[in-house]
Amino acid sequence: MPLSAAEAIAFWTDLAQMGLPDRTRLKLAAEGLTTPTDFIDFPEKEDLDALVLKCLKPAKIAGGAAVNAQLREVLQYAIPAKSEVRLNCARLIIKYYASVGRVVEAGDMLWPVLKNFMEHWKAMKDKKLAPIGIPPKLLKDLQVHKWVEQFLQDSEEVYGARNAPLTYLMRDDANTPANTANATREVNQPYADVYTSIQEEMKSCLSHDHNLTKADNATLFHRIDVAVAGHDVCATIAPYRRTQDGRGAWKAIKDQHAGTHIYDSIVKEAMAVLTIRKWTGTSSITLSQHIGAHRKAYIALVDASEYTPTEIPGPRQRVTYVLASIETADPTVLAAKAAVELDAAGMRVNFEALAVYMLPHCPVAAKGGKKNSIGAKISAAGGIVLTGKKGKTGVTLCYHPGKLYRKLPKDQREELSEWHKSNRKAGINGGKRKGGPPGREGGRRVKARGADEAIVAMNAAHTAELAVMKAQIEMMSVSTPSERAVVSPAVGAAVAFAPAPATLLPGLVENARVASVHLQSILKKKAAKTATP
Repeated sequence: MPLSAAEAIAFWTDLAQMGLPDRTRLKLAAEGLTTPTDFIDFPEKEDLDALVLKCLKPAKIAGGAAVNAQLREVLQYAIPAKSEVRLNCARLIIKYYASVGRVVEAGDMLWPVLKNFMEHWKAMKDKKLAPIGIPPKLLKDLQVHKWVEQFLQDSEEVYGARNAPLTYLMRDDANTPANTANATREVNQPYADVYTSIQEEMKSCLSHDHNLTKADNATLFHRIDVAVAGHDVCATIAPYRRTQDGRGAWKAIKDQHAGTHIYDSIVKEAMAVLTIRKWTGTSSITLSQHIGAHRKAYIALVDASEYTPTEIPGPRQRVTYVLASIETADPTVLAAKAAVELDAAGMRVNFEALAVYMLPHCPVAAKGGKKNSIGAKISAAGGIVLTGKKGKTGVTLCYHPGKLYRKLPKDQREELSEWHKSNRKAGINGGKRKGGPPGREGGRRVKARGADEAIVAMNAAHTAELAVMKAQIEMMSVSTPSERAVVSPAVGAAVAFAPAPATLLPGLVENARVASVHLQSILKKKAAKTATP
């Protein structure tokens, strides 16, 4: 019930409350502050400052009844500094109570309540002054109901014109709770005991018919519009664009893309994982992946239970699902299952303890363990992954492609260079750097290619020498060169010229010489490489 006259006087004058002199209390009453609820007429800090100034510097009054009586000073109305701070706290909490629809009682205005309120209020104001980030983007590969959760969580940190999170516009029921006016408060806290903060109470209790609600509604629509731009969901909010109805757009997205039917399908898939999926240990699926799937399915059930009636399995039932899904002939896994069954008070009712105990017994993981090679590899995403030990400067001791090497700091480049030199001196990998660049030919292919070049050169030189010898033999079998060089064609026939061997011989000799020199150069290079220790 509202404060009585005695409770109001105690609020102004009690040293544990506002701590004002009674003379100052009467002055505040004359200015319009009779009870704490009158602070609703002082919405801004400047309004209270003006009232305090009038008390500290009151206007002069006439010294007598005469017409020409001189004005005289009036003794100021004392307002201690501590009292001035508490007056502002009272002004803010009255404003808060009015926004959530609470009827102010004497216990609501005690100083411990006001003090805790100011801590919450200051934290909330700091969040409002912080820069507002870009809302989470709805991407093509992101499920809409997952984005809905992300956007709702992001909106908790965005404060609108009513100094409250925008989520007060995103609640399912636009009406405020029926018992807000006289709800039981948390001990020494300004909010009801069914909430955990003033932000949560404002999210549930702020009305949607305030003058500033329209501005917050437009802000909400703008953030939704930015988040869903380019996605199919953009067509869902199109009818609300002209009116900038953020709440209407939000409800349309939830009803069409994140309604109960979506969570019903999630529950169905999660239960299929828990009750149908089996692990035999004969495929590439490890026991860790199988247990991880059970963990994700349980989390999906818990999340879906907020939107649709769902039966959440208890600790023992979760372990039962895992044990029933393991159908393998591996003796170590079977022994681990038996140990879990016997540990009735431990692993049999603790899913995470079961996971820790059984994972080391996975036969698939034991077979698949292989050491990674040292060097640069191409990852599945198309980037380069460097593998190997770390040096003193933190650089990976392996081959670095040119672009990566140039981006390294000077000390890391120097350590990498010294590592390569030491490898060459020690003859590691045949004196070559470990882990060559991806796609480069290996040593065997390089040797094969060198052998092929030598064979081709030998073949060319041999062919050229045979051509010279053939031309010389033909020259010896001809009596006169003119007999082979001149041909008399028949009348009307096409004329053709067949050069004599003597004409071709110089060119053939030159070709043979060039092929021989090329062959000798290749053989010298191979001999030099072989002789190098």
